[in-house]
Amino acid sequence: MAGRGGYEHARGGFGGERHVKQLPTEPPFIAYVGNLPQGLVQGDVMKIFNDFEVKNVRLVKDRDTDMFKGFCYVEFETLDNLERALECDGRIKLDDLSAPLRIDIADRRKNER
Repeated sequence: MAGRGGYEHARGGFGGERHVKQLPTEPPFIAYVGNLPQGLVQGDVMKIFNDFEVKNVRLVKDRDTDMFKGFCYVEFETLDNLERALECDGRIKLDDLSAPLRIDIADRRKNER
């Protein structure tokens, strides 16, 4: 892994290389967390990241059905906590049957770009 400052976290995935995203230089420090199982609640995500300073968790649900979509956004207090969480990408499995969690830098909302 090259220097963390440039964040060269472009693992090959289902379609090859992922787009390299820049680490934020100022808050909010938000990670996308995917491959989460149905039935998960906010407290479960807090337990996954209990060694991190988590500021907020936002579970994403379908607007029409209110069903959990299998991913969330986790906001960390510091850039260091976000970087540590990113290092866990593909390394956390919630059980033997589930895929490892995907953890990446969250895309900024269109109105924040």
